[in-house]
Amino acid sequence: MIRLSSCDLTLVNAVHNDLQRLERALLLIWARTDPIAAAHPALLPEALIACIGAQLGIQPETVIQYKNCPVLHNTDMKAVQDYLRLRSFTAEDTGLLRSFLAAQVLQTANTTELIKAAYGWLASQQIFRPAAKTVIQRIVYQVRRETEETLFQNLAHQLTQAQRDQLDGLCRTCQGRSILATLVTPPHAASTEAIRDEGRRLEVVRAALPDTIDWIGIQPPRLWQWAAIVRRLSAQALRRYPPAKRYALLLAFLTVRGPEITDVIVEMFDTLIGRLFARANAELREAQMEQVQANLTSARLFRGITQVLLDPQVPTHRVRDRIFQQVSREQVSTLVSRSRSLDENEVEGLFALLKQRFSQVREPARVLLQMLRFSSPGAYSPVLAGLETLHTMDREHRKKAPKDAPLGFVPERWMRAVVGPNGIDRRAWELCLLYQVRQALRSGELSVEGSRNYAPWSAGLYTPTEWRQERISWFVTSGLPHNGEDYLAQARTELDALATRAAGLLLDHPSIQIKDGRLIRTAQDRLQTPAGAASMRRSLTALLPRVGLPQLLLEVDSWTGFTSAFDHLTTRREPTPRHQETIRSTLLAVLVAEATNIGLTAMAAASGIPHGQLVRVYDWYLREETLQQAIQVLIAFHQSLPLTRAFGSGAVSSSNASEFARLVSGPYARYRASGDALGRKVNIYSHVSDQAIQYWIGLVSPLAQEAPYTLDGLVYQDLLPIQEHATDTPGCTDLLYGLFELLGYRLALPLDDLPDQIMIRAQEGASYGILDPLLLYATRDPLIITQWETMNRVAASLKDRLIRPSLLIPKLQNMDEGNTLRQSLQEVGRIARTRYILNFIVDASLRQRVLAGQHRCISVDALARAIFFGQQGRVSDRDSAAQFRRILALSLVINAIIVWNTRYLEVAAQESARRGQPVPEDMWQYLHPIMWEHLHLVGEYLFDRVISDTAQGNRAGPECCQST
Repeated sequence: MIRLSSCDLTLVNAVHNDLQRLERALLLIWARTDPIAAAHPALLPEALIACIGAQLGIQPETVIQYKNCPVLHNTDMKAVQDYLRLRSFTAEDTGLLRSFLAAQVLQTANTTELIKAAYGWLASQQIFRPAAKTVIQRIVYQVRRETEETLFQNLAHQLTQAQRDQLDGLCRTCQGRSILATLVTPPHAASTEAIRDEGRRLEVVRAALPDTIDWIGIQPPRLWQWAAIVRRLSAQALRRYPPAKRYALLLAFLTVRGPEITDVIVEMFDTLIGRLFARANAELREAQMEQVQANLTSARLFRGITQVLLDPQVPTHRVRDRIFQQVSREQVSTLVSRSRSLDENEVEGLFALLKQRFSQVREPARVLLQMLRFSSPGAYSPVLAGLETLHTMDREHRKKAPKDAPLGFVPERWMRAVVGPNGIDRRAWELCLLYQVRQALRSGELSVEGSRNYAPWSAGLYTPTEWRQERISWFVTSGLPHNGEDYLAQARTELDALATRAAGLLLDHPSIQIKDGRLIRTAQDRLQTPAGAASMRRSLTALLPRVGLPQLLLEVDSWTGFTSAFDHLTTRREPTPRHQETIRSTLLAVLVAEATNIGLTAMAAASGIPHGQLVRVYDWYLREETLQQAIQVLIAFHQSLPLTRAFGSGAVSSSNASEFARLVSGPYARYRASGDALGRKVNIYSHVSDQAIQYWIGLVSPLAQEAPYTLDGLVYQDLLPIQEHATDTPGCTDLLYGLFELLGYRLALPLDDLPDQIMIRAQEGASYGILDPLLLYATRDPLIITQWETMNRVAASLKDRLIRPSLLIPKLQNMDEGNTLRQSLQEVGRIARTRYILNFIVDASLRQRVLAGQHRCISVDALARAIFFGQQGRVSDRDSAAQFRRILALSLVINAIIVWNTRYLEVAAQESARRGQPVPEDMWQYLHPIMWEHLHLVGEYLFDRVISDTAQGNRAGPECCQST
């Protein structure tokens, strides 16, 4: 509740008329919350006006009189402005704001972000915003247009005539297709031919992109925005652009596309090498099973032969004939041959199988060596030395490996297969090298020039110089000690208290006991819900109106205005209300087509909206940034609803991974071992808060584990105060626990593998009773102390979004086991894991929160699958960006449903109370709004009719909750 201070009351009571006192107090509150000049305080919520009136001792009838006949006095406005030390927006400020915005245009073209930045600048200068919103918006659009024109001219002036001709050549069509169309085409599934195709595209990009371009401060988000324009235009349309603009857009596209193609080539190489070794291992296992069967057959044959040899009645000169009467000569010969071929050790057998498919990886390896340039962050890399030797061998057409070929990358267990009596086996050496290249690229030991995903592991982190500037603010905001010694002291004190308490509870714990020196779950916890929760949920659901997706989305948009987040990719003018209303139905239709996965063709038939109109809106309005902004609008609105806080605090969340089948291959396809085309999967990873909102969703790379994406969702959100996060995703290693600890989050797991957990002893020599046999691990303090600065530099870089956790964590996990940074993060992670295990033993509510989080994720996943029914749940997009837009549209619709359900549940609860069945306040945490029984997800999607009905007032609002 907002309360006026004594100084505030002095300002307010300077006037004696009650109406004017109330007006001045409300103006003061408004200006503090949102400093807009001449804003009318009567627009504030009625409850707030009544609360302020009560604080001032004003009678309720006077408050009602003010709301009915508000009068705004300039003297009150001036008094509040002077009191808050705010000033009016002047012509001089306009010039300063334009200069500020011109610098912002170098970083983003997103109008919403620019307007937000402008408002932030006004607040920092203590300036009242003009009352008319269009004043600032007009300045933003004008500055953006003028700055972009200047940027286009500056970039074009750097090009020679030959370079301009090279760029124009990309837009020329030959036999109905341009080079640009080839560059825009998304990649196919990993294969030798696909790698060749990508290599040719990379050559075109490098030939057309000048070596020296001064981007004059333009940041990557702007380049991506310009590149997105090129992707959506035909070569013919691009030729109609003014030359300066055309050249700037093409330069941006090539600059963005080069690293993308480079990453695709590396990912395809990774996939092919992984597939080769996986198939060889599978065949080796089959061969080993054959060997077992051959051994059994040999034993049976040997038994028959020995019976003949030991039979005294068989003359010596007749033994051979009698044996072949028992066992045929062909059987013995076949068995001997098979036994010889299988009588190899596992490594030699593996490489024998690999060599049979050597040609499948030799050509991709040649393309890789020819097209990409590798480097290593270390002083010496045996893998890099091996690549250089291989490159020399290819250039000189050598068939044998040189005697001095590097062997430092060959694991000891593989050395026998690589180096034999006759020297180095060329094929085995090269296969081993290619496998180690794959591992080195994943760990960051090997980097690729011009790549985003395969840059050195430290690329994107704060440099040591930047870290010295950020260090103090990081430790202040994170709350971590400035040195490792203090961190260890605090951790040991906390672990000591927890271990002592847990030891006492384990003597009579309901679900966890110690047996044979191991923690054992004697009973699985169940989610505890109060009696009557299920029936209450059913009764509330029955009170909800039956609606279709068009009605629901339109109504939520009328509350939140989320469709205003979708602006045209190339817009330079403020869209008119008429234009926004014109595309509104088409935009909602496109969102539903994407979320339900029925596609634009089916949506055109179901909605009556022309297919071409749907395609235009999809191409120019549906982007990752606009979808993300719309989702943020929904989340912010959900946070403002009174019932939201009853579901949970918003500080707890959970996540899980889901697989969606797809038909067409691409870089994000996941293959099953069978290689069946129908087994390809695209993985999504989503985060759900304890208030049931899906606040993050991501597309998982098939080359990485899902666990690192857990941190992506936490770091890349700003609206929820998440402190604890639960997940059952495999791969949550000590290193991940360590990063969670440094970033200020508590990682919670169901701990199904409780007996295998490593636990730290807090104090040497201390007795922890029944826990003593388990607390065996002693922290390696020197690692944490010496690496404390580096670990916090990494954490600060992740927190400030300089690099994505899902890119960095796999590199850290794939580092050499002896790497000190990796080991130090694991040590911190073991401390965090031990603390969590002890809390898991001690805190029954923690175990319930983990179960509740899993239940919410399962419910959201079920809702997603119910919505995503089109094409039998298969995604037909080959382009990963299109796949991501589709799952973002799905997330938007899910969150719109959650918002609609939350608002209508409150009305349903009021109706239930009127009928004599009130909902207890403590019951709401078990009645989350993830429900869809009342929704029509299939059928006609007549958005124009819904909009027409709404305009005529035929749609009942949330104030009227109708029973079905």
